Amino acid sequence: MAKLINGKRNSCGCLSRECLGLRTTHGLVKHPLYKVWEGVKQRCLSPNRHEYKEYGGRGITLYKEWEQDFKTFFDWATANGWKEGLSIDREDVDGHYEPSNCRFVDNTISGQNTRLISKRNKSGFRGVCSVRGGKWEANLRCDNVAYHLGYYKTPEEAAHVRDAKVKELGSEHPLNFPDL
Repeated sequence: MAKLINGKRNSCGCLSRECLGLRTTHGLVKHPLYKVWEGVKQRCLSPNRHEYKEYGGRGITLYKEWEQDFKTFFDWATANGWKEGLSIDREDVDGHYEPSNCRFVDNTISGQNTRLISKRNKSGFRGVCSVRGGKWEANLRCDNVAYHLGYYKTPEEAAHVRDAKVKELGSEHPLNFPDL
């Protein structure tokens, strides 16, 4: 402080922070969305992070305006369904983090919107499992309600029934056959 007063220093440190681009003007660093934004940036831009290979390493990018300005991301998120407890999710898992491909969903939807189906899944379809007697069971859990959709001869048939229920409920669950 004395060096500031006697003129031997020009700044308490704030000027060097500004020069490095570290100045915070939005006052939202402690907001929960700030951690979401930092996480997305790290997944897409930080090769030293373990999750980078599944995001930036696959060519998934972050919308430039979000990358450069948290407040732009914050304004978009709060106007587009963000609530505490929801996760940012890319509708197209091979698409970029950008306004036209992102939404906020609960962990159930986010966990199902993946490129890969679990290695334990023997049917190859979401919501379909094998049961005794060579049958395939279709199930769906939506809004904390479990739907048992019946037993079928083939996993494809069970998957179609599950997809029909997803559509009937207007759910955001990913479909097994999105093009049909």
